[in-house]
Amino acid sequence: MSSITAIALNLPMATEHYKVGDTDFVHGAFSEITEIRDVSNEYEDHTDWIYDIYADGKLYKSIVNSPVSITYSLEESK
Repeated sequence: MSSITAIALNLPMATEHYKVGDTDFVHGAFSEITEIRDVSNEYEDHTDWIYDIYADGKLYKSIVNSPVSITYSLEESK
């Protein structure tokens, strides 16, 4: 099974990059990005594209219905 290793939010006025293992300033302290999950929801008439970013195991940020570039790892999770 593949896992997301990096995500970039691609908006005209702002670009944000998150990569598993990188350190970011989260809630007033530096924390390690530990996981990026695809938690998208598919409905009969539309799909909500949702990506959750975790820092030190806690939800840091959700990206919802925004243009993103995703990098996957094809290595199997242990």
